[in-house]
Amino acid sequence: MIIDELKTNCAGIVKNVFTVNSSDNQADELYEFDVSNIGKVFACVKEITFGGRSSLDYENRVQIHSSSNNYILNKRNSGDKAIIIGIKKQNGETIICAFKPEYSSAKSTISKQIKDETINAALSFGFSQQKKGDVFACAFKIPFFLFYLQNIDWIHDYPIEEMNKHTKTISLQSYSPLILYGPPGTGKTYKMQTDYINNYANDRRFITTFHQSFSYEEFVEGLKPIVLDKDHSVINYEVVSGVFYNACKRAAELAGYKDLEDCIKDADRKQKMAEAMKDKDKIVLLCIDEINRANVSAVFGDLISLIETNKRIGSDNEMTVILPYSKKIFGVPANLLIVGTMNTADRSIQLLDSALRRRFKFEELLPDYSRIEYSTAKEILKSINARIRCLLDKDHQIGHSYFIDATYELHIFNALKDFVIPLLEEYFYNDVQKIRQILNEKGENEYYFYRKDADAMAELDNMQTDFDNERELFMLNPKLSEVKDNVIMASDFIKHIK
Repeated sequence: MIIDELKTNCAGIVKNVFTVNSSDNQADELYEFDVSNIGKVFACVKEITFGGRSSLDYENRVQIHSSSNNYILNKRNSGDKAIIIGIKKQNGETIICAFKPEYSSAKSTISKQIKDETINAALSFGFSQQKKGDVFACAFKIPFFLFYLQNIDWIHDYPIEEMNKHTKTISLQSYSPLILYGPPGTGKTYKMQTDYINNYANDRRFITTFHQSFSYEEFVEGLKPIVLDKDHSVINYEVVSGVFYNACKRAAELAGYKDLEDCIKDADRKQKMAEAMKDKDKIVLLCIDEINRANVSAVFGDLISLIETNKRIGSDNEMTVILPYSKKIFGVPANLLIVGTMNTADRSIQLLDSALRRRFKFEELLPDYSRIEYSTAKEILKSINARIRCLLDKDHQIGHSYFIDATYELHIFNALKDFVIPLLEEYFYNDVQKIRQILNEKGENEYYFYRKDADAMAELDNMQTDFDNERELFMLNPKLSEVKDNVIMASDFIKHIK
Protein backbone atom coordinates (compact mmCIF):
# COMPACT_ATOMS: atom_id res chain seq x y z
CA MET A 1 0.00 0.00 0.00
CA ILE A 2 1.10 3.53 -0.73
CA ILE A 3 0.66 4.56 2.92
CA ASP A 4 3.17 1.88 3.95
CA GLU A 5 5.70 3.35 1.54
CA LEU A 6 5.12 6.78 3.06
CA LYS A 7 5.68 5.41 6.57
CA THR A 8 8.85 3.61 5.47
CA ASN A 9 10.38 6.58 3.66
CA CYS A 10 9.31 9.13 6.27
CA ALA A 11 10.34 7.12 9.34
CA GLY A 12 11.19 9.56 12.12
CA ILE A 13 8.79 12.16 10.71
CA VAL A 14 5.47 10.34 10.31
CA LYS A 15 4.35 8.31 13.33
CA ASN A 16 1.27 6.44 14.56
CA VAL A 17 -0.71 6.24 11.32
CA PHE A 18 -4.46 5.56 11.63
CA THR A 19 -7.15 5.15 9.02
CA VAL A 20 -9.84 7.81 9.42
CA ASN A 21 -13.08 6.22 10.59
CA SER A 22 -15.56 8.43 8.77
CA SER A 23 -18.29 8.15 6.15
CA ASP A 24 -16.19 10.60 4.10
CA ASN A 25 -13.49 7.95 3.74
CA GLN A 26 -15.31 6.16 0.92
CA ALA A 27 -12.13 5.24 -0.95
CA ASP A 28 -10.00 4.25 2.08
CA GLU A 29 -7.54 7.07 1.36
CA LEU A 30 -7.91 9.25 4.47
CA TYR A 31 -5.41 8.92 7.30
CA GLU A 32 -4.48 10.58 10.55
CA PHE A 33 -0.91 10.54 11.76
CA ASP A 34 1.45 12.28 14.16
CA VAL A 35 4.35 14.32 12.78
CA SER A 36 7.44 15.26 14.77
CA ASN A 37 7.34 18.94 15.88
CA ILE A 38 3.93 19.36 14.19
CA GLY A 39 1.42 17.10 15.95
CA LYS A 40 -1.75 15.69 14.39
CA VAL A 41 -2.04 15.82 10.60
CA PHE A 42 -5.00 14.66 8.48
CA ALA A 43 -4.02 13.40 5.03
CA CYS A 44 -5.48 12.07 1.83
CA VAL A 45 -2.72 9.85 0.42
CA LYS A 46 -2.73 8.26 -3.06
CA GLU A 47 -0.23 7.15 -5.67
CA ILE A 48 0.73 9.50 -8.48
CA THR A 49 0.03 7.89 -11.84
CA PHE A 50 0.91 8.91 -15.36
CA GLY A 51 -1.85 10.49 -17.39
CA GLY A 52 -4.06 13.52 -17.22
CA ARG A 53 -5.88 15.84 -19.52
CA SER A 54 -5.66 14.72 -23.14
CA SER A 55 -4.62 18.20 -24.22
CA LEU A 56 -1.43 18.08 -22.16
CA ASP A 57 1.43 15.64 -22.60
CA TYR A 58 3.86 14.60 -19.90
CA GLU A 59 1.35 15.07 -17.12
CA ASN A 60 0.80 13.06 -13.93
CA ARG A 61 -2.22 12.97 -11.68
CA VAL A 62 -3.63 11.83 -8.38
CA GLN A 63 -7.25 10.64 -8.39
CA ILE A 64 -9.15 11.01 -5.11
CA HIS A 65 -12.77 10.80 -4.11
CA SER A 66 -14.52 14.17 -3.89
CA SER A 67 -15.65 13.37 -0.33
CA SER A 68 -11.99 12.93 0.66
CA ASN A 69 -11.11 16.28 -0.91
CA ASN A 70 -13.93 18.07 0.93
CA TYR A 71 -13.05 16.32 4.21
CA ILE A 72 -9.48 17.68 3.99
CA LEU A 73 -10.80 21.13 3.05
CA ASN A 74 -13.15 21.20 6.07
CA LYS A 75 -10.34 20.14 8.39
CA ARG A 76 -8.13 22.97 7.12
CA ASN A 77 -10.95 25.48 7.51
CA SER A 78 -11.32 24.31 11.12
CA GLY A 79 -7.68 25.12 11.81
CA ASP A 80 -6.26 21.57 11.58
CA LYS A 81 -3.23 20.54 9.56
CA ALA A 82 -4.72 18.72 6.57
CA ILE A 83 -3.09 17.79 3.26
CA ILE A 84 -3.66 16.08 -0.08
CA ILE A 85 -0.52 14.28 -1.27
CA GLY A 86 0.46 11.85 -3.98
CA ILE A 87 3.52 9.58 -3.86
CA LYS A 88 5.70 9.14 -6.96
CA LYS A 89 8.69 6.82 -7.32
CA GLN A 90 11.11 8.10 -9.94
CA ASN A 91 14.78 7.34 -10.59
CA GLY A 92 14.92 5.38 -7.34
CA GLU A 93 13.71 8.31 -5.23
CA THR A 94 10.38 9.09 -3.58
CA ILE A 95 8.78 12.39 -4.56
CA ILE A 96 5.79 13.79 -2.65
CA CYS A 97 3.35 15.88 -4.67
CA ALA A 98 1.05 18.12 -2.63
CA PHE A 99 -2.14 19.86 -3.72
CA LYS A 100 -4.39 22.53 -2.22
CA PRO A 101 -7.92 21.24 -1.46
CA GLU A 102 -10.66 23.19 -3.24
CA TYR A 103 -14.36 22.51 -2.85
CA SER A 104 -15.83 19.97 -5.29
CA SER A 105 -19.49 19.18 -5.94
CA ALA A 106 -18.61 15.99 -7.85
CA LYS A 107 -20.14 12.73 -6.68
CA SER A 108 -17.19 10.47 -7.50
CA THR A 109 -13.47 10.87 -8.15
CA ILE A 110 -11.65 14.05 -9.07
CA SER A 111 -8.13 14.52 -10.47
CA LYS A 112 -5.32 16.85 -9.51
CA GLN A 113 -2.53 17.18 -12.04
CA ILE A 114 1.17 17.89 -11.92
CA LYS A 115 3.64 17.97 -14.81
CA ASP A 116 6.71 15.80 -15.36
CA GLU A 117 8.92 18.89 -15.41
CA THR A 118 7.78 19.86 -11.91
CA ILE A 119 8.63 16.40 -10.55
CA ASN A 120 11.99 16.46 -12.37
CA ALA A 121 12.75 19.86 -10.86
CA ALA A 122 12.07 18.41 -7.40
CA LEU A 123 14.50 15.57 -8.18
CA SER A 124 17.17 18.11 -9.14
CA PHE A 125 16.62 20.85 -6.56
CA GLY A 126 14.66 19.18 -3.75
CA PHE A 127 11.56 21.39 -3.95
CA SER A 128 9.55 22.81 -6.84
CA GLN A 129 6.18 24.41 -7.58
CA GLN A 130 3.76 24.48 -10.50
CA LYS A 131 1.21 27.29 -10.87
CA LYS A 132 -2.31 26.82 -12.16
CA GLY A 133 -4.44 29.95 -11.92
CA ASP A 134 -3.72 31.42 -8.49
CA VAL A 135 -2.78 28.11 -6.85
CA PHE A 136 0.56 26.30 -6.65
CA ALA A 137 1.02 22.52 -6.60
CA CYS A 138 4.23 21.41 -4.85
CA ALA A 139 6.65 18.56 -5.47
CA PHE A 140 9.48 17.74 -3.09
CA LYS A 141 11.84 15.12 -1.75
CA ILE A 142 11.28 13.49 1.66
CA PRO A 143 13.66 15.85 3.56
CA PHE A 144 11.37 18.76 2.61
CA PHE A 145 8.21 17.15 4.02
CA LEU A 146 8.52 18.83 7.42
CA PHE A 147 9.27 22.18 5.77
CA TYR A 148 6.13 21.81 3.68
CA LEU A 149 3.95 21.06 6.71
CA GLN A 150 5.37 23.99 8.66
CA ASN A 151 4.55 26.39 5.80
CA ILE A 152 1.28 24.90 4.57
CA ASP A 153 -0.65 28.10 5.41
CA TRP A 154 0.92 30.00 2.51
CA ILE A 155 2.93 27.68 0.29
CA HIS A 156 0.06 26.85 -2.11
CA ASP A 157 -0.72 30.56 -2.59
CA TYR A 158 2.71 32.14 -3.13
CA PRO A 159 5.92 31.22 -4.99
CA ILE A 160 8.73 29.80 -2.90
CA GLU A 161 10.84 32.84 -3.86
CA GLU A 162 8.61 34.92 -1.57
CA MET A 163 9.27 32.69 1.43
CA ASN A 164 10.81 35.50 3.49
CA LYS A 165 7.56 37.47 3.26
CA HIS A 166 5.56 34.65 4.82
CA THR A 167 8.00 33.01 7.24
CA LYS A 168 10.58 34.25 9.67
CA THR A 169 14.14 32.94 9.68
CA ILE A 170 14.59 30.50 12.54
CA SER A 171 17.56 31.69 14.56
CA LEU A 172 18.24 33.20 17.93
CA GLN A 173 18.80 36.56 16.28
CA SER A 174 15.25 36.39 14.89
CA TYR A 175 13.90 36.56 18.42
CA SER A 176 15.98 39.50 19.61
CA PRO A 177 13.72 42.00 21.40
CA LEU A 178 12.37 44.44 18.81
CA ILE A 179 11.06 47.99 19.11
CA LEU A 180 9.00 49.62 16.37
CA TYR A 181 9.57 53.36 16.72
CA GLY A 182 8.61 56.53 14.96
CA PRO A 183 6.36 59.62 14.99
CA PRO A 184 2.63 59.35 15.76
CA GLY A 185 0.41 57.95 13.04
CA THR A 186 3.08 55.96 11.20
CA GLY A 187 1.49 52.56 11.87
CA LYS A 188 3.55 51.18 14.75
CA THR A 189 0.66 49.57 16.62
CA TYR A 190 -0.92 48.54 13.32
CA LYS A 191 2.26 46.75 12.26
CA MET A 192 2.54 45.05 15.65
CA GLN A 193 -1.06 43.87 15.26
CA THR A 194 -0.85 42.65 11.65
CA ASP A 195 2.71 41.30 11.55
CA TYR A 196 2.84 39.77 15.01
CA ILE A 197 -0.30 39.58 17.15
CA ASN A 198 -2.55 38.22 14.39
CA ASN A 199 -0.06 35.42 13.69
CA TYR A 200 -0.09 34.02 17.22
CA ALA A 201 -2.86 32.01 18.87
CA ASN A 202 -4.46 33.42 22.03
CA ASP A 203 -2.54 31.03 24.28
CA ARG A 204 0.78 32.09 22.72
CA ARG A 205 0.49 35.86 22.95
CA PHE A 206 0.63 38.28 25.87
CA ILE A 207 -0.18 41.96 25.37
CA THR A 208 0.29 44.91 27.70
CA THR A 209 0.66 48.71 27.54
CA PHE A 210 3.21 50.57 29.62
CA HIS A 211 2.27 53.79 31.42
CA GLN A 212 3.90 56.11 33.94
CA SER A 213 2.77 54.12 36.99
CA PHE A 214 3.56 50.67 35.54
CA SER A 215 5.89 48.80 37.89
CA TYR A 216 8.07 45.72 38.34
CA GLU A 217 5.34 44.23 40.52
CA GLU A 218 2.87 44.33 37.63
CA PHE A 219 5.37 43.16 35.04
CA VAL A 220 7.27 40.37 36.81
CA GLU A 221 5.81 39.60 40.22
CA GLY A 222 4.63 41.37 43.34
CA LEU A 223 2.77 41.06 46.62
CA LYS A 224 -0.97 41.56 46.29
CA PRO A 225 -3.51 41.71 49.17
CA ILE A 226 -6.01 38.83 49.31
CA VAL A 227 -9.20 39.24 51.42
CA LEU A 228 -9.89 36.02 53.35
CA ASP A 229 -13.31 36.72 54.89
CA LYS A 230 -16.59 38.44 54.03
CA ASP A 231 -16.06 41.24 56.57
CA HIS A 232 -12.75 42.20 54.97
CA SER A 233 -11.15 42.00 58.39
CA VAL A 234 -8.55 39.37 57.49
CA ILE A 235 -6.13 40.13 54.70
CA ASN A 236 -3.26 38.00 53.52
CA TYR A 237 -0.57 38.81 50.97
CA GLU A 238 0.33 36.51 48.10
CA VAL A 239 2.96 36.66 45.38
CA VAL A 240 1.14 37.23 42.08
CA SER A 241 2.90 36.74 38.74
CA GLY A 242 2.95 39.54 36.15
CA VAL A 243 2.60 39.43 32.38
CA PHE A 244 6.34 38.96 31.73
CA TYR A 245 6.64 36.02 34.12
CA ASN A 246 3.51 34.42 32.66
CA ALA A 247 4.83 34.80 29.10
CA CYS A 248 8.14 33.18 30.07
CA LYS A 249 6.33 30.36 31.85
CA ARG A 250 4.15 29.71 28.81
CA ALA A 251 7.24 29.61 26.57
CA ALA A 252 8.78 26.97 28.84
CA GLU A 253 5.55 24.94 28.74
CA LEU A 254 5.46 24.97 24.94
CA ALA A 255 9.06 23.76 24.91
CA GLY A 256 7.89 20.69 26.83
CA TYR A 257 8.31 21.63 30.50
CA LYS A 258 5.98 21.78 33.48
CA ASP A 259 7.14 25.29 34.42
CA LEU A 260 10.14 27.62 34.31
CA GLU A 261 11.95 25.96 37.20
CA ASP A 262 11.58 22.56 35.54
CA CYS A 263 13.06 24.05 32.37
CA ILE A 264 16.04 25.68 34.08
CA LYS A 265 16.93 22.48 35.99
CA ASP A 266 16.82 20.23 32.91
CA ALA A 267 20.26 19.18 31.71
CA ASP A 268 18.94 18.82 28.13
CA ARG A 269 17.33 22.28 28.00
CA LYS A 270 19.72 23.53 25.31
CA GLN A 271 18.61 20.84 22.86
CA LYS A 272 14.91 21.21 23.71
CA MET A 273 15.06 24.98 23.30
CA ALA A 274 16.76 24.57 19.93
CA GLU A 275 13.94 22.26 18.82
CA ALA A 276 11.30 24.69 20.08
CA MET A 277 12.92 27.52 18.11
CA LYS A 278 12.41 25.55 14.89
CA ASP A 279 8.65 25.27 15.41
CA LYS A 280 6.69 28.50 14.94
CA ASP A 281 3.84 27.02 17.01
CA LYS A 282 6.13 26.90 20.04
CA ILE A 283 7.09 30.57 19.94
CA VAL A 284 5.45 32.90 22.50
CA LEU A 285 4.89 36.59 21.77
CA LEU A 286 5.01 39.39 24.34
CA CYS A 287 3.83 42.76 22.97
CA ILE A 288 4.47 45.98 24.89
CA ASP A 289 2.71 49.01 23.44
CA GLU A 290 4.18 52.43 24.34
CA ILE A 291 7.22 50.79 25.91
CA ASN A 292 8.93 54.08 26.74
CA ARG A 293 6.00 55.54 28.68
CA ALA A 294 7.11 53.60 31.76
CA ASN A 295 10.41 53.75 33.60
CA VAL A 296 11.77 50.74 31.72
CA SER A 297 14.82 50.35 33.98
CA ALA A 298 12.56 50.08 37.03
CA VAL A 299 10.01 47.82 35.33
CA PHE A 300 12.56 45.25 34.12
CA GLY A 301 14.85 45.69 37.12
CA ASP A 302 17.70 43.17 37.24
CA LEU A 303 16.05 41.11 34.49
CA ILE A 304 17.08 43.48 31.70
CA SER A 305 20.21 41.44 30.88
CA LEU A 306 18.22 38.23 30.65
CA ILE A 307 16.30 39.33 27.54
CA GLU A 308 19.46 39.34 25.41
CA THR A 309 19.49 36.39 23.02
CA ASN A 310 22.83 35.07 24.28
CA LYS A 311 21.60 35.16 27.90
CA ARG A 312 18.39 33.18 27.30
CA ILE A 313 17.69 29.73 28.70
CA GLY A 314 19.42 27.24 26.42
CA SER A 315 22.08 29.67 25.14
CA ASP A 316 25.81 29.34 25.71
CA ASN A 317 25.90 32.32 28.11
CA GLU A 318 22.64 31.50 29.90
CA MET A 319 21.82 33.70 32.92
CA THR A 320 19.30 33.19 35.70
CA VAL A 321 18.33 35.17 38.81
CA ILE A 322 16.43 34.59 42.04
CA LEU A 323 13.23 36.64 42.12
CA PRO A 324 12.90 38.91 45.18
CA TYR A 325 9.35 38.00 46.25
CA SER A 326 8.82 34.33 45.41
CA LYS A 327 12.53 33.38 45.69
CA LYS A 328 12.07 31.27 42.55
CA ILE A 329 14.84 30.81 40.04
CA PHE A 330 14.03 32.71 36.84
CA GLY A 331 15.31 32.94 33.28
CA VAL A 332 13.96 33.99 29.88
CA PRO A 333 13.33 31.10 27.44
CA ALA A 334 14.87 31.38 23.99
CA ASN A 335 11.45 30.92 22.34
CA LEU A 336 10.02 34.19 23.69
CA LEU A 337 9.73 37.08 21.23
CA ILE A 338 9.38 40.59 22.70
CA VAL A 339 7.98 43.35 20.46
CA GLY A 340 7.42 46.92 21.65
CA THR A 341 6.32 50.23 20.16
CA MET A 342 7.76 53.67 20.92
CA ASN A 343 6.40 57.10 20.01
CA THR A 344 9.38 59.37 19.34
CA ALA A 345 7.32 62.58 19.53
CA ASP A 346 6.00 62.21 23.09
CA ARG A 347 7.87 64.86 25.08
CA SER A 348 6.22 63.84 28.36
CA ILE A 349 8.55 60.85 28.53
CA GLN A 350 12.18 60.03 27.89
CA LEU A 351 13.54 57.73 25.24
CA LEU A 352 15.31 54.54 26.29
CA ASP A 353 18.76 54.97 27.79
CA SER A 354 21.82 53.44 26.10
CA ALA A 355 21.97 50.42 28.43
CA LEU A 356 18.47 49.45 27.39
CA ARG A 357 18.88 50.39 23.74
CA ARG A 358 21.66 47.90 23.09
CA ARG A 359 19.38 45.04 24.15
CA PHE A 360 16.78 45.79 21.51
CA LYS A 361 16.70 45.83 17.74
CA PHE A 362 15.03 48.97 16.37
CA GLU A 363 12.87 49.31 13.29
CA GLU A 364 11.98 52.88 12.33
CA LEU A 365 8.59 53.66 10.83
CA LEU A 366 8.32 57.04 9.11
CA PRO A 367 5.41 58.57 7.15
CA ASP A 368 4.65 56.37 4.14
CA TYR A 369 3.13 58.66 1.51
CA SER A 370 2.44 55.74 -0.82
CA ARG A 371 -0.35 54.70 1.57
CA ILE A 372 -2.25 57.93 0.80
CA GLU A 373 -4.21 57.62 -2.43
CA TYR A 374 -5.64 61.16 -2.66
CA SER A 375 -2.91 63.31 -4.25
CA THR A 376 -3.94 66.58 -2.56
CA ALA A 377 -3.74 64.97 0.89
CA LYS A 378 -0.37 63.46 0.00
CA GLU A 379 1.11 66.80 -1.13
CA ILE A 380 -0.21 68.68 1.94
CA LEU A 381 1.29 66.11 4.33
CA LYS A 382 4.62 66.17 2.49
CA SER A 383 4.76 69.97 2.79
CA ILE A 384 3.84 69.97 6.48
CA ASN A 385 6.46 67.35 7.31
CA ALA A 386 9.18 69.15 5.33
CA ARG A 387 8.56 72.27 7.45
CA ILE A 388 8.47 70.22 10.67
CA ARG A 389 11.88 68.76 9.82
CA CYS A 390 13.17 72.32 9.36
CA LEU A 391 11.85 73.65 12.67
CA LEU A 392 12.08 70.47 14.79
CA ASP A 393 13.29 67.09 13.51
CA LYS A 394 12.13 63.93 11.75
CA ASP A 395 10.86 62.42 15.02
CA HIS A 396 7.99 64.93 15.20
CA GLN A 397 6.57 64.45 11.73
CA ILE A 398 2.89 63.70 11.15
CA GLY A 399 2.10 60.12 10.18
CA HIS A 400 0.22 59.03 7.08
CA SER A 401 -2.58 57.33 9.06
CA TYR A 402 -4.33 60.66 9.66
CA PHE A 403 -4.84 61.09 5.89
CA ILE A 404 -5.01 57.50 4.69
CA ASP A 405 -8.80 57.56 4.26
CA ALA A 406 -9.02 61.05 2.78
CA THR A 407 -10.85 61.15 -0.54
CA TYR A 408 -11.68 64.84 -0.83
CA GLU A 409 -10.94 68.25 0.73
CA LEU A 410 -13.38 68.01 3.63
CA HIS A 411 -11.59 64.90 4.90
CA ILE A 412 -8.27 66.74 4.77
CA PHE A 413 -9.70 69.76 6.60
CA ASN A 414 -11.13 67.59 9.40
CA ALA A 415 -7.84 65.68 9.79
CA LEU A 416 -5.95 68.97 10.11
CA LYS A 417 -8.45 70.52 12.52
CA ASP A 418 -9.05 67.49 14.76
CA PHE A 419 -5.64 65.79 14.80
CA VAL A 420 -2.80 67.74 13.24
CA ILE A 421 -3.40 71.15 14.85
CA PRO A 422 -3.57 69.67 18.41
CA LEU A 423 -0.31 67.79 17.74
CA LEU A 424 1.39 70.94 16.48
CA GLU A 425 0.25 72.91 19.53
CA GLU A 426 1.79 70.18 21.69
CA TYR A 427 5.02 70.19 19.68
CA PHE A 428 5.49 73.96 19.78
CA TYR A 429 4.17 74.71 23.28
CA ASN A 430 1.51 77.00 21.79
CA ASP A 431 4.10 79.02 19.88
CA VAL A 432 1.53 79.92 17.23
CA GLN A 433 4.00 81.77 15.00
CA LYS A 434 5.85 78.50 14.35
CA ILE A 435 2.62 76.60 13.86
CA ARG A 436 1.60 79.19 11.26
CA GLN A 437 4.92 78.63 9.52
CA ILE A 438 4.18 74.91 9.39
CA LEU A 439 0.77 75.67 7.86
CA ASN A 440 2.32 78.20 5.43
CA GLU A 441 0.18 81.06 6.81
CA LYS A 442 1.73 84.38 5.82
CA GLY A 443 0.06 87.67 6.68
CA GLU A 444 -3.68 87.52 7.20
CA ASN A 445 -6.47 85.64 5.46
CA GLU A 446 -10.01 84.92 6.56
CA TYR A 447 -9.46 81.26 5.72
CA TYR A 448 -6.29 80.69 7.76
CA PHE A 449 -6.51 78.31 10.71
CA TYR A 450 -5.23 81.08 13.01
CA ARG A 451 -6.23 84.75 13.07
CA LYS A 452 -5.08 87.65 15.22
CA ASP A 453 -6.67 87.81 18.67
CA ALA A 454 -7.77 91.47 18.65
CA ASP A 455 -9.16 91.46 22.20
CA ALA A 456 -5.95 90.05 23.66
CA MET A 457 -3.86 92.50 21.64
CA ALA A 458 -5.92 95.42 23.03
CA GLU A 459 -5.37 94.24 26.58
CA LEU A 460 -1.67 93.85 25.91
CA ASP A 461 -1.50 97.50 24.83
CA ASN A 462 -3.04 98.56 28.17
CA MET A 463 -0.47 96.64 30.21
CA GLN A 464 2.76 97.99 31.67
CA THR A 465 5.76 98.56 29.42
CA ASP A 466 7.75 95.62 30.84
CA PHE A 467 5.58 93.29 28.72
CA ASP A 468 6.43 92.63 25.09
CA ASN A 469 3.89 94.99 23.59
CA GLU A 470 5.14 94.26 20.07
CA ARG A 471 4.18 90.59 20.30
CA GLU A 472 1.38 89.39 18.03
CA LEU A 473 -1.27 87.18 19.59
CA PHE A 474 -3.29 84.62 17.69
CA MET A 475 -6.28 82.38 18.24
CA LEU A 476 -7.95 79.59 16.30
CA ASN A 477 -10.22 80.98 13.61
CA PRO A 478 -13.89 80.92 14.73
CA LYS A 479 -14.84 80.18 11.11
CA LEU A 480 -13.49 76.63 11.59
CA SER A 481 -16.73 75.68 13.32
CA GLU A 482 -18.75 76.96 10.34
CA VAL A 483 -17.25 74.54 7.83
CA LYS A 484 -19.21 71.45 8.84
CA ASP A 485 -20.07 69.77 5.48
CA ASN A 486 -19.15 72.77 3.31
CA VAL A 487 -16.58 71.42 0.84
CA ILE A 488 -15.89 74.85 -0.67
CA MET A 489 -14.99 76.37 2.71
CA ALA A 490 -12.86 73.31 3.53
CA SER A 491 -10.98 73.81 0.25
CA ASP A 492 -10.39 77.49 1.09
CA PHE A 493 -8.83 76.53 4.43
CA ILE A 494 -6.33 74.03 2.99
CA LYS A 495 -5.36 75.37 -0.45
CA HIS A 496 -2.51 77.58 0.87
CA ILE A 497 -0.76 74.79 2.84
CA LYS A 498 0.90 72.79 0.05
